[in-house]
Amino acid sequence: MTHGSIAVLSARDVRFDPRTDEFHADPYGTYARLRAVDPVHRSIFNAWVLTRHKDVCAVLRAHDRFTSQPPPDVRSAMERTFPPRLMEFRDCMLFQDPPVHARLRELVGNGLGGRRFAELAALVSAAFEDHLSLPQAAVGHDATALTFALPNRLLAALLGVPAADLPRLAQWTAVLARVAELPVKAADLAAADDAHGELSDYFGALCALRRRRPANDLISEMVARQEADPDRYSAGDVTRMAVLLIFAGNGTVGNLLTNALYLLATNADQTSRLLANPSLVESAVEEILRFESPLQIGAAGGYWARTAVDIRGRRLAVGDRIIALLGAANRDPAQFDEPDTFDIGRRPNRHVAFGYGVHFCLGAGLARTAARAALAAVVTGRRRPVLTGAVRWRRVFAARALDRLPIAFVPADR
Repeated sequence: MTHGSIAVLSARDVRFDPRTDEFHADPYGTYARLRAVDPVHRSIFNAWVLTRHKDVCAVLRAHDRFTSQPPPDVRSAMERTFPPRLMEFRDCMLFQDPPVHARLRELVGNGLGGRRFAELAALVSAAFEDHLSLPQAAVGHDATALTFALPNRLLAALLGVPAADLPRLAQWTAVLARVAELPVKAADLAAADDAHGELSDYFGALCALRRRRPANDLISEMVARQEADPDRYSAGDVTRMAVLLIFAGNGTVGNLLTNALYLLATNADQTSRLLANPSLVESAVEEILRFESPLQIGAAGGYWARTAVDIRGRRLAVGDRIIALLGAANRDPAQFDEPDTFDIGRRPNRHVAFGYGVHFCLGAGLARTAARAALAAVVTGRRRPVLTGAVRWRRVFAARALDRLPIAFVPADR
């Protein structure tokens, strides 16, 4: 979809309101209008919304001027709104600044890469191949059953979670994810508080088990790192990192896989191009990341100004909140030629789907590995995904997420 002429608009004509049905169906029209006439937009949520690629990157890399930590009054308001165990999530790496952020990131070490990625790619390939062989794959079915079950399996294998515990993990992460939906409901907050508590207790117990009986998994590696340097890392650091990986990883990988199938199903010409030239798998994944970014904002809670700063003539005061829209930056015509065109061969493709700077997504390599393996399986199986019904986008603005994707995988020559 392209978004037509907006030259006659002024800043008074546009606003950022992610609560509307129109926005969730297609946020890119809103992004285009904001980029054109009000790229540093004071939103109705009392936050500055940035939509241009250059400005988004500038904020994401300037941790000396912008912080992930809210001012004391905002933190107090959060504590009055969010239940106590859910607030503990804000102590994880995602919401920290350097040098704390770097210290916690190092806890994972090389655990998200190398040999493990090859094993996880094989798991994705086998899961997609098995799915394509099922009779229901050739008729209309909701593909989210596959695309969101698979990340839990990947992350469980990575962390060393027993297969028998997968249903509980899937339930807890699904409950936590509802907190991101608009409007936020009190019942969802209470349920998420319980789910976060259950996840924390579960991984605390698993970490304790790995201290007694290490295994070949990431939990054991993090536990060993913590025990070797207890002044640098606490047991709580390990538990919080495990919760972050299973929750954030499940959402990012699940949304990427789902969006990949959606884009192939709605862009038949590009699917034909991929089937004819499998070497385009890697660039296709990068274009999927750019075009329907699974993460739509940089840092889950946004940033706050450490000092007064000017951006494009707008004065931001100390403590002002900033929302850096990754999805808008990835459609910026100043950075990308024909940004509203889905082009699996796009080069260069300097998107910011995984963020930028110190907060670049820790699980980017895992997400890319899973998506490449999934697309390769579809190409090898000579199947073409086609829509068989209406899709449904979740009412979130921090992510681009489908919760219904009815498709069929038909032979490639059809």
